[in-house]
Amino acid sequence: MIPLVTVAFGGLSKKPVNPIKGSSPTSDSLRRILRSNSTDSTIILTHYRLGQEFLSHHNHDSALFYLNRAVELSEKQNDKILTMKVYSAMIDFFFNSKNFSLALEYNFRLLKHIDEAYLEKNPDSLIFKNLYSQLYSQIGLCYFNIENPDMALAYFNKGLTAAEERYKEDPSMLNLERKFVNLLNVGGVYTQKKQFYQARKCFEKAIELNHTLDNLSFYAAVYNNLGIIYKEEKNYKKSFEYYNRSLEIREQLKDSAGMAQVLNNLGEYYYIDKDFRNAITSLNKSINYSRQTGTLRSEMLAYQFLTETYEKMGDYRKALESHKTFKLLYDSITGSDQTANAARLEVQYQYEKQKKESELQQEIELARKERQNLIILIIAAVLLMLFVIALLLMRNQKIQIRQNELSRKSLELESKNLALEKQNLLLENEKLELELDMKKKELTTQVMYLMQKNEFMASILKEIQDLRSSVDQKSLARLQSIVRDMKSNIDTKVWDEFEVRFQQVHQDFYDKLNELHPDLTPNEVKLCAFLRLNMTTKDISAITYQSAKSIQVARARLRKKIEIERDENLVSYLRQL
Repeated sequence: MIPLVTVAFGGLSKKPVNPIKGSSPTSDSLRRILRSNSTDSTIILTHYRLGQEFLSHHNHDSALFYLNRAVELSEKQNDKILTMKVYSAMIDFFFNSKNFSLALEYNFRLLKHIDEAYLEKNPDSLIFKNLYSQLYSQIGLCYFNIENPDMALAYFNKGLTAAEERYKEDPSMLNLERKFVNLLNVGGVYTQKKQFYQARKCFEKAIELNHTLDNLSFYAAVYNNLGIIYKEEKNYKKSFEYYNRSLEIREQLKDSAGMAQVLNNLGEYYYIDKDFRNAITSLNKSINYSRQTGTLRSEMLAYQFLTETYEKMGDYRKALESHKTFKLLYDSITGSDQTANAARLEVQYQYEKQKKESELQQEIELARKERQNLIILIIAAVLLMLFVIALLLMRNQKIQIRQNELSRKSLELESKNLALEKQNLLLENEKLELELDMKKKELTTQVMYLMQKNEFMASILKEIQDLRSSVDQKSLARLQSIVRDMKSNIDTKVWDEFEVRFQQVHQDFYDKLNELHPDLTPNEVKLCAFLRLNMTTKDISAITYQSAKSIQVARARLRKKIEIERDENLVSYLRQL
């Protein structure tokens, strides 16, 4: 499955420039400000701007030094506005360098400051609702990237709720777009968790929102995601339909990278459908678009699918060639990932190093000022501690003795309670077994009554039938009328009573039978009940006034209807319900 990418607002998106060694006209002028007698706020802003300046030239060490210094000074100054500004810069820096754990740490610092400002200001302020909506999405993205889908989902849902509230107050396109992005994020997490039904619902709602936004790029992304969902659910027809919708839009937008992704998905679809020629065509197109845009991962996936397709076709020469290209791309991507990971670790190392150096420096300064007082405090603390320890030991000894006594009594009570509970359980089980035996006996008596009654009526009917040849026409008509009356006045109340008693013994039988086979007729349900009691064809015939052959035919139809295998016993199957 092609991994889904979540979307966020904001963040650094600066164009790369040629790196500089350590200084520039801008950075030199900012450093001169630091050497002047500036106000605290100016010094903080200058450190912040120096950090941004070095960051734009990819000088991460210097950028971190000045941003860290800006954090320390703004926190010490207790300037919430400047602190939040500096925190936002740190979040952008760490997120773009893929240090998502550190980005998450500063997101929560920023959230704490926003909460404090929210309580001080007007809670209904639209500014705070915008901030919460964006910040929750940023936190969700951090959790998503460190593979914590549950927390990512929780914060994306918070972001969606905040965006919806904001949209109610200001139904602008920007706020509607925020709703769309949060829905897309939630759907992405559900897809990662393989909860495809919930993911599909999110993407379908996103499409409804985009009817107003009318953003073709959004349509293409959601259609591609829906194609992936339906493919995972093995609804290949719908998957193919949504892939093609996405491809049409991306062709219209000339989105080569997007077309490469969708063509890979289509290639996989054709591979599953065993339409290998179309699979090869789609994958080759994907390779061309991937090369145009330099998207190595899409090209690598295309060659991976091509290798598998050629293998299925038996063209092992082409399969080997595709696999070699796939391996070269894989090694190249792995090498790039390792380089990026090394840079990320270097940034994290420099941050932690500078942070520790700053903390160490502060500790040294504090130690110099408080060294003499600290010695006195330590001696006093040791003496006080010894005294407190002595008191605690004495108190602890008394408490231990008391606890031991209470534990002993508690164990005795628990032992008695367990014995009583065990006795109650035995009595309850005996009572339930007696009740079940009584109900089974009543059911057996009911069945015997039905059989005896119906056998008696059957014998009477037979005797009447035997008399037909020895009576005159008038008496014959009378006898036939009696037979019809007897057949049409079968006592259904006996069956109802039997059914009630059957349900008392086998409480869940009808529910399970109806759940598994809802299309059974009432007569078939009755037949299942008789078979559940292991009654023979003869016994059922005697109760139901049907011939043995009719019962056998009904059993055969029942087996077919509930799809019982030949070697499986129908009675055994019903007794398991």
